[in-house]
Amino acid sequence: MENIPFYVKTLGFKETVEYIVPIISDLTREKEIISSKFFEIFPKFVDEIIKFGDKSYFILKDYLVKLISEFLVDNNNNIYKKNPSMVKQIMDGLVYLSKYIKSEDKGESVLAIVIKMAQDDDDELKRVASMSLFGALIPYVDKDYFRLFIIPQVKSFADDPSGNVRKEVANQLCNISQNVSKEIFKKRILPVYQKLSKDTLWFVKKVAVEILPKITKLCDNNIILKNIMPIFKNFANEEKLEVKLSVVETLGEFISLLDKKESNNFTDLLDFYIKTVQKFSEKNKREYKLILSKCAFNFPAILDFFGKDSWSKLKPSFIIMANDKEKDERIKLPLASAIGDIADIIGPELTEEEDRKSVV
Repeated sequence: MENIPFYVKTLGFKETVEYIVPIISDLTREKEIISSKFFEIFPKFVDEIIKFGDKSYFILKDYLVKLISEFLVDNNNNIYKKNPSMVKQIMDGLVYLSKYIKSEDKGESVLAIVIKMAQDDDDELKRVASMSLFGALIPYVDKDYFRLFIIPQVKSFADDPSGNVRKEVANQLCNISQNVSKEIFKKRILPVYQKLSKDTLWFVKKVAVEILPKITKLCDNNIILKNIMPIFKNFANEEKLEVKLSVVETLGEFISLLDKKESNNFTDLLDFYIKTVQKFSEKNKREYKLILSKCAFNFPAILDFFGKDSWSKLKPSFIIMANDKEKDERIKLPLASAIGDIADIIGPELTEEEDRKSVV
């Protein structure tokens, strides 16, 4: 198996069709370790096949697509549970192969495999894998086909009973969003994101928080005010520490994408930041310190967005973190390294005034 690409290159097209392809068919059906080895060298095998030109296209379209379908769709040996690393190899192989399948053939070959996987109501792992493939394949798929067949499936997955499937939708949503028109994003993808942002499972919501900045990049100011800010408020009210940490962690990047001229419309972000610092400085817990360290890291971004006039509101938060009783370096170092930036933002007069106060 390791030398299959070499044999193809050495023997030529006729012998490959007559001998190599049947050998692969036989061996990949024997043991998983042999199948796994074949999919390790799969890209090299495909590279050698395409060197034969158009006459070898049937190997790609008919033979290899069928072989992959046997593993991912038929799943007679239950590899999704037994050998997830091999499933990943096969999925990567399908994505690689799709680059060389003609546009008019992708629907009935490559995408047919993924849709069949997605429609398996009895296999959660298969549905998760199909969602991952949707995200990976979108750059190589005809836009109309994606709009008509894939997006409805993605929308359906947002209501899937499996939290792992919904989590994978969130994981792939940015990749999908970046490859559709603004109109489709607004009408069909954004509602999916809104639904995921309200998910009842914290690990789904956590991923939704993590992709917030990337989703925001695709939105104009009106959508941000009307749709994204309510989503952030929902995130801000989340009590689960893992989610709260992600909210604080993404806050700096999120706020950097907003229009400073519209800062008056985003004062909820300032209030959230101040309240978070106050709340998580009250108890000495490892998780709380981690959240405060993210707050410290984002302090310059918050101050820069709201401007020097916000210093009077933000100063107590700065002092709380700077005077951390445990002298946690994760909190103190980001603040110390940001002193110069803070001075530039508030200006020389306020800086001198603060210097005088500190001396007194």
